[in-house]
Amino acid sequence: MTGLAWLARLESALCMTGLAVMALALIVDVGARLTVGHGVVGAAQLGLVGMLLTALFGIGPAADAGEHLRPRILDRYCPPSWEPGLERAGHALTAGFFALLAWIAAGVAIESHRLDDVTSLLRWPVWLLQTVFVAAFGLNALRYALFAARPDLSPRNGARAESLPGPGR
Repeated sequence: MTGLAWLARLESALCMTGLAVMALALIVDVGARLTVGHGVVGAAQLGLVGMLLTALFGIGPAADAGEHLRPRILDRYCPPSWEPGLERAGHALTAGFFALLAWIAAGVAIESHRLDDVTSLLRWPVWLLQTVFVAAFGLNALRYALFAARPDLSPRNGARAESLPGPGR
């Protein structure tokens, strides 16, 4: 299994774990409201953590499946011979954008750690939750840097579809 395939499996597992946490927190909270008249303390915050995992670690599997957003407005103005270079430049630009987001998220997490910030209800260290942003953005920066360096790994070239986890694979 290649490094990118392993990364895709890890991110898919984290994404599904987040979805399960979010669903379980909501089901338990609604069930408690219906049976005992009030919700479970911290269920909404736990559901939010699940949503963060799902959203942030879902970026990678979407990119690996070729389902990421790509503006195509300028495609008709560029000759087809430019496509490989433009695709590489797009991947490099996306890698830089994710690296910048990871750097900003790391700065915020470091500051939250320095200030000993905790969540209001569950009293969890905020920096711990913020590291999810650093990890997700950093992994996507790496992914797109690899796509820029090795276009054959890009999902647009069909190299990735066979190695992704999913139904029937």
